[in-house]
Amino acid sequence: MKTSHFAFREDHIDWQVWIQQGDQPLPRKVVIVDRRDPTHPSYIARLSWTLNPTLTDAAFAAARPPKDAKRIRITVQQPQAGADQ
Repeated sequence: MKTSHFAFREDHIDWQVWIQQGDQPLPRKVVIVDRRDPTHPSYIARLSWTLNPTLTDAAFAAARPPKDAKRIRITVQQPQAGADQ
């Protein structure tokens, strides 16, 4: 398949995207490079698409927790007096 390639440079990030040409211009590949790190770590994604997936309601149903699951209480920590904020 033919794609169009676009490259961009921002402050510390370079990124590229390949977009399929034709009736369905979908992104097919993305490359992101972090230039802050001297090793230039990168992320590469090759994308494939299912445009008409078969989905059921069950795919979106929440799973019930196990019978022995315990509730976890979540609280917000308050800053201590005199602490730097």
